[in-house]
Amino acid sequence: MSTFDSVCMVVGSVVGSGIFVSPARVFELLYQSPLFSLLAWLVAAFISLAGGLCYSELGCLFPKAGAEYQYLKNGFGKFWGFLFAWTQLMVLGTGSIAIMALVSANYLVGVLFPSYNQADWLSKVTASLLILVLTLINCLGIRSGSSIQNTLTLIKVSGIVFLLVLGLMHWPQLNINALGSLGFLNSSNSTDFLHLCFKFGSAMIACLWAFDGWNNLSRVTEESVNVQKTLPVGLLGGIAIATLLYLGLNALYFTVLSPQEMMSSKTVAISVVQRMSQTSNWIQSFGIVSLIGILISLSAGGACNGSLLSGARIYFAGARDKLFFSAFGQIDSKSKAPVTSLIIQAAWSVGLVWLGKNFETLLDYFSFSAWLFYGACAYILIKLRRGQPHLSRPYKVALYPFTPLLFLLGEGFLVSSQIVNSPIPSLWSLIGVLSGVLVYPLINLSRE
Repeated sequence: MSTFDSVCMVVGSVVGSGIFVSPARVFELLYQSPLFSLLAWLVAAFISLAGGLCYSELGCLFPKAGAEYQYLKNGFGKFWGFLFAWTQLMVLGTGSIAIMALVSANYLVGVLFPSYNQADWLSKVTASLLILVLTLINCLGIRSGSSIQNTLTLIKVSGIVFLLVLGLMHWPQLNINALGSLGFLNSSNSTDFLHLCFKFGSAMIACLWAFDGWNNLSRVTEESVNVQKTLPVGLLGGIAIATLLYLGLNALYFTVLSPQEMMSSKTVAISVVQRMSQTSNWIQSFGIVSLIGILISLSAGGACNGSLLSGARIYFAGARDKLFFSAFGQIDSKSKAPVTSLIIQAAWSVGLVWLGKNFETLLDYFSFSAWLFYGACAYILIKLRRGQPHLSRPYKVALYPFTPLLFLLGEGFLVSSQIVNSPIPSLWSLIGVLSGVLVYPLINLSRE
């Protein structure tokens, strides 16, 4: 994978379903305040950037495929590497794949079959087919997978830029003053500071879901060219591009739609284009609404492909180290791809598509475990700097130790807010992680 491949993979994994489903939830949680909503997105960008810098150093220290798996195994021991691989299979990787596939399917069904827009079964069938098709493509090998990733990334970024250009073309109609609104926080019924902090934490979870994927690149470092360059540039460049796109899209949402429209819309980007078409007939005439819907579906599909492309290699890395089921370590002789890992990952992802209740529940289920492990990896960076200062580090995280400490503070705040605001999904997520404690002895027995 080249530097261009790396940037495309991060952008493709990050810019997906989140920016088209999270803004309304963030807006609601933060008292319908565009100003606080934009602040939440900006803070999420800095936390993601800090995580990207930490992962750059760790990825160069441990360039073998597996990312968090490698960091946890080398930092805490073999059991922790297995536990992450297990959680990736049960919760993290498959859960995010299911969510992104559903979002892609919802937009596609809304465009192609508007009369069936509320038919959950059709969206789930479409999402399942998407997962299976992308898995087949990735089974052809890393080159095939990254090629489609690059193509989908260029398409999605072009679509988002086109949407922003549409907004600029309607500049006189935009309600720019809305960006400074505090929403319900202006009222005398404003809540106390502690409650606002927890609400901000919940909103941050939705924002950071939209940024999740910045860690995908470090999972394929073993297949990258000149990892010392491609990893940091890919992570930092990809996150920077995603941040600019996210802030621009949120500003467009807030200046075009009323608070009521923002809250009620399930496809906020489509609502924006439909609203602009009321003063520009050519938007309807040229089918721009349908075009944007298809581009959003491709955007979510691209993020889904990024997770499929990198996630299966975690199970492969565990099996290669004899810390996971041996079937996950099988490599196709022609494509050199971990075909068995990809197929099993796809099967459980499709299962979650049909078992999942809604976006919010799946997001809470995913986020709790994800940020526990992300924080653990940042701690490992500090632990290795202190315990093994003489290790060769092709890349060192900037502004150490403030960068990993900032990331750890953000992680602790997010996990605490998750427990307070969504205790039941958090509990189920924790059960999914701890179930690995029961499975680990079976791995050892099978090896013996």
